[in-house]
Amino acid sequence: MEIKKRIHASEVDYEIKMTLFAVANTVQNMVTETLDLMGCDNVTLRTKYHSMWVFSKSKFVCIRLPVWGEWVTLRCKSVMAKHLTNVMSVEFIDGEGNVIIECFVEMCVIDIESFRFKKLSDIPFEYPPENIDVKFPIEELDYSETFPATVNAANIDYSIHLNNTQSILMYLSTLSTEDVHTIFGEPFVFTIKYNAQARLGDEIVLLRGKRDGLYGYALDKSDGKNIVTARIERG
Repeated sequence: MEIKKRIHASEVDYEIKMTLFAVANTVQNMVTETLDLMGCDNVTLRTKYHSMWVFSKSKFVCIRLPVWGEWVTLRCKSVMAKHLTNVMSVEFIDGEGNVIIECFVEMCVIDIESFRFKKLSDIPFEYPPENIDVKFPIEELDYSETFPATVNAANIDYSIHLNNTQSILMYLSTLSTEDVHTIFGEPFVFTIKYNAQARLGDEIVLLRGKRDGLYGYALDKSDGKNIVTARIERG
């Protein structure tokens, strides 16, 4: 799937650069709509196959963030698929043909009741002609700050779970303008792993830390079970 997109005022920060939250939402939309074109989006899977896609990992390699009013070309396709996992690629390409952001999303299909994995061959999925080896490393980091939160109706998705991008917004909401300027100086790599699901009403805590150009956060349930772990590495 390929489309052209203009960066809107609602998607940028105080420096008129596209926010990480807006980038992640755009990636999520591109992946979802590409799967729709392939005939295996989550609405179809729920209705016909009693299953759904679940994101397990994402990596955003950002050379620079697009700015308000800029036109970019977005390209999305599957670049690696095995029996149980599919990796989608989303590229942000500027007016000069340069890839300024490249994103990879690893995902799998699970049964909506048993939560057991389903094979990609059990759904109408078209395997890609290529298989790119994508790594999603997350370096260890100590956390020094905590921020309690509750999963509310504004945070949930079609499956009544915490939406994939919402922890990013929770993290950004704890930062100062100086933090944003420092952390998202270009270039940077943002990697996130989804380890468990959080449901409506769950009491959660956001843990935040940093070390020598490495920034990160985690989202844990009240019992200590990790939901999300994420890292931002400068340079």
